Amino acid sequence: MKKNIQVYLTMGAVLLLLVGVGPQNAIEGYSFHNDANYTLSSQTEGGYVDNINYRVISSDWGRVQALLNNEIDLIGVSVDDYYVAFEDDPDVTVKTVLGSGLGVLYVNCDKYPFTIAGFRRAFALALDKVAAAATMTNPWLATPYQHQDTFLPASLPFSAEEDLGGVYYDESIILANNILDEEGFDDVSGNAHREAPNGDTLTVLIEVADQGIYFGNFAQILANALDAISINGSVVITPIEDIGSRVMAGADYDIAFLHHSLTYAWYYDVRRELKKFDSRFSMNNWPHFTNSTYDSLCDELESAETFAEASAVVKSMEEIILEQCPVIPVGCTTEKYAFRTDRFEEYRPDPTSSWGYHFPWGTYLARLRATAGGPFGGTLRIGIDEDLSTFTYWRADRAEKRVLSHTMLPLLNLDTNGNLIPWLAAGYTMETHDDNGDVPVGRTRIHFSIREGMTWSDGSPITALDAADSIETFYAATDRDEYPLAVSVHVPATYQLWIEVEEDPSFWLLVEFAYISIFPEGALDAVNPSTGDGYDPVLGYDPFVTGGPFTLNEYVADDHISFSLKIDFFANVERIVTTTTTTTSATTTTTTTTDELPTELLLMAGGAIAIVVVIVTVVAMRKK
Repeated sequence: MKKNIQVYLTMGAVLLLLVGVGPQNAIEGYSFHNDANYTLSSQTEGGYVDNINYRVISSDWGRVQALLNNEIDLIGVSVDDYYVAFEDDPDVTVKTVLGSGLGVLYVNCDKYPFTIAGFRRAFALALDKVAAAATMTNPWLATPYQHQDTFLPASLPFSAEEDLGGVYYDESIILANNILDEEGFDDVSGNAHREAPNGDTLTVLIEVADQGIYFGNFAQILANALDAISINGSVVITPIEDIGSRVMAGADYDIAFLHHSLTYAWYYDVRRELKKFDSRFSMNNWPHFTNSTYDSLCDELESAETFAEASAVVKSMEEIILEQCPVIPVGCTTEKYAFRTDRFEEYRPDPTSSWGYHFPWGTYLARLRATAGGPFGGTLRIGIDEDLSTFTYWRADRAEKRVLSHTMLPLLNLDTNGNLIPWLAAGYTMETHDDNGDVPVGRTRIHFSIREGMTWSDGSPITALDAADSIETFYAATDRDEYPLAVSVHVPATYQLWIEVEEDPSFWLLVEFAYISIFPEGALDAVNPSTGDGYDPVLGYDPFVTGGPFTLNEYVADDHISFSLKIDFFANVERIVTTTTTTTSATTTTTTTTDELPTELLLMAGGAIAIVVVIVTVVAMRKK
């Protein structure tokens, strides 16, 4: 293994697992943290299905027919254009989840009179966001956007939409006009249009970037907002190459509507997106917003050491944006997913829709209904639109990551509230020289305790050497020039891993390493550090050793990929195998063997407990 190698650190590692949140009052039947009555414990109660089978069905309508014909249980991609096909089937449910795309109005805070926060706020209040968002639709999605107030998409764990949303949902014309009156925007000329407080003629141009979004009556709704507050203005559709480049370059504009999407690495994007309003970074401050309190919060966000601390700072930052309106968020993307409910239940979506109803929690927590012999067992059948092209996680695209995530093993994971929970690492600490004199001055040491007893799919033990090798390879094979911070990796004991970084301790530093996919030591030796190429098993032929909760069972190109549950995975819920023997006559004996939940979990779920005659065998496997 490459011991103590010096590599380079950036602020955006590959994200393996995502979970998030969404607006409480936005979508019927949808609430924050996936489900208002469900939170994930630090030891996940999962691993109910025995197998997962992905069936490749390239046709959209073919996947719809397969679900209706009970050939699959879940469509693994959105069904936005076809959801009406399931309306009359009592065994099929269609759910809407929030995505990570957001439509935003940027206001040029450096141009008079948009420099006046009251003007920006009045326009936001005059805008009917509910109607505006409903008119916007991506060309590849039939579902409209969902209105929201906060700048971070409501699907992210950090979003403050739950606490702050609702201020600008509906138009508030009277309040908007009152604000403009107080700010001195009067109709001095008597032409039914307000002038600026300095007496200048006021004309507002709203440019909507043509990004392939079907806007419907969106432009008219924006124009209506201007009319409602007596502002002379117009709304035009502008090529994204024009308005996008002007906004990002700090060139002239009044108000611009742009659509953008966050990547999978939400923890990185949170800081990057919120720093767009840091006045000290003018190149990224698209609306030219200046607020010293906000600038100081950017620094606090960087140094937050826990998810709770970071969330509190983000909320304060969102409050300032909400009040000052340098940007006016309009709506968040939505997607629809369809699944059968006659055999399986407890599907759990990832609200960012990066994973839909796939792993992590969708397939891991899905369970057979009692009427189908549940809760354990069965094969969950999922229809996907394309075959895998690689088994290399960091080279996979979005669709491939959703499938490969079943086999991946990160150091830490996220629960449904965004909190880091132990996974391969049973625990962690962060120390500086002040905490531990052995830590070099100016460095932070992250100490991961690797969970003992874990094994790869080939039966070999998982140790700290595997994690160290994967981390070193990942950072050596990824472009780190933007953040040349030295990283050194140490393995002081079989199940102890130290990572030392020239950076202050923070939550962001921790998650930098939390989601890197861990491979067996030596598996990545062929990786080219300059390109990242080299580890690419031939699908279905080369060994594919994994450590996640599911193992690759079978792969047939362009047909199906199947996985089986790794029965001894540490986080699997306890299974109790019982054998019931019932004697019906002197010559007839019937023996039935079933998998059951422990009594306390049945009681928590409200399930009935059957009285058995004779329990012959108990406790076949318990959670480690």
